[in-house]
Amino acid sequence: MYRINILPALVFSLFMLMWPASSQAANPCNPCGENACNPCAKHNPCAVNACNPCGDKPSIPIRSDHVTSQKKLIAMGEKLWNDDGLGKSGFSCMTCHDDYEKLNVEKHHGVWPHYVEMPKDIVTFTQMLNYCMLNPMDGKQINPNSVKVTAFQAYYQDYIKSFNPHTKANPCAKKMRKNPCNPCGR
Repeated sequence: MYRINILPALVFSLFMLMWPASSQAANPCNPCGENACNPCAKHNPCAVNACNPCGDKPSIPIRSDHVTSQKKLIAMGEKLWNDDGLGKSGFSCMTCHDDYEKLNVEKHHGVWPHYVEMPKDIVTFTQMLNYCMLNPMDGKQINPNSVKVTAFQAYYQDYIKSFNPHTKANPCAKKMRKNPCNPCGR
């Protein structure tokens, strides 16, 4: 038979029972206490909390228009990507990027920022969009906080999902495209 010495466990248990519960709760180092900065305390961590930066102060919106439907945003983005009236050149985004041309998706996998040869710089998606708006499309920059920019990027992300690096498009088979990047479309 084994002999178990329960005296240390009994002494520890009695000590814990005698320890005032209020001192445990007031201990700022106790993660289970009622510490105002403890997200596990009795309150919701997203509610009013002195340590929560998202507490009760009003939020400052980044734009007056709000968008809540990803599906509608992608549809709006698709229209914008195909809109040849965004600038004076008569080009749309799809003029140069139909069939994933010049997107370098196989190299960057749609992750921004990355180096782009045209501006000779590492740019974000929005910076590249505005570079194209000013240069090939001969238009105006789009406000980075606009729903338009969000729609452009939402469609881009959706568009590149179907990219297959093993399927090469025939650039000369395009119909009615005036793509300056297409050697057969000049």
